[in-house]
This record gives sequence, structure tokens and C-alpha cells, in this order.
Amino acid sequence: MEDKEESAAQPATQVSVRIALIAALGDKKKCDRYSRQEAMLDLVSLAAANYISPTVYTQIRPHLDKGEFCGSLLELSKRWQWSRTQTRAFFGMLQEMGFARRYEHHQYTIFRIAGIS
Repeated sequence: MEDKEESAAQPATQVSVRIALIAALGDKKKCDRYSRQEAMLDLVSLAAANYISPTVYTQIRPHLDKGEFCGSLLELSKRWQWSRTQTRAFFGMLQEMGFARRYEHHQYTIFRIAGIS
């Protein structure tokens, strides 16, 4: 009986998992389409790494705050093997939920994912 009382009094264990581990476990083949959950994890990992697309020219590299990355919806749709319409709708849903923002500039787009510090 004492074992049950002792275990009930112990605090719950918290587990922390790094984004890199999640990305490594979900290593995708180039021909595989991403699920919505995988696309969400991809957005979080891009934002956590402050990713800047190689298509952005060196002389106009933008300053990125934490939780931001630079790319395009077209690049994301190719990466995820989705249509541009599906990618735009998915990102629109995230914007409506307040989880993501998109800032369009003349030659690039900055994506901001909420909750990344």
C-alpha cells in the first residue's frame, strides 16, 4: 500500500523532445506527400531554424526574428507534394486560428509561426 501512496505523491514526469529528433524520425522520401501533421511539424522546424530559402538572393537577405522563416507558398507546396491551392488553404486555416502569419514582400515572403521562442 505504501508504494501506491508514494507514487501518487510524486510529480508527473515531463518529457522534452527536440524538433531535430522529430524531423529525423519522420525522414521523408522525396516522392512522399506530407500529411497535415507532418506539414505542421515542418513549418515549426523551419521557423525554429530561421530558414531562408535558397531562392532568396544574397543581397536582399531579410532579418528574421525568432519563429520566422523566409520562403514561398510555392516552395512549401513542392516540398510537401501538395497543390498550391491546398497549401494556401492550409496556411489560411493556420492564420485564422492565430497560429501563423505571412508577410509578403516584393521578392520573398516571411512566415511567422506563433509560440516559438
